[in-house]
Amino acid sequence: MLGAPGPGGTEVGESAVAAMLRASVEPVPGVVVGRCRVEQTREGLTVRATARVTVGLPIPDAADAARRAMRSLAEQRLGLPVVRLDIEVVDLEDPARDR
Repeated sequence: MLGAPGPGGTEVGESAVAAMLRASVEPVPGVVVGRCRVEQTREGLTVRATARVTVGLPIPDAADAARRAMRSLAEQRLGLPVVRLDIEVVDLEDPARDR
């Protein structure tokens, strides 16, 4: 369980954090996050995710946009610092092929 600092008893499960992180990338054009693993360390969160990127997008730029969205959600909305956020691009999506 991931606990936020401060008084009270709010705990957020790792699977819930992973689901929120995946959803945070939905507005990023051309990137779909698949698997997402979250681990809490003393320093903060370690996140490992897989993603598919649309053909034609620069993969480093797409991964950076996804990383920014996930980090923003974790740090700003959940108050959980991120110490490492790895994204492995495992596939490309070709909209022309899907027609």
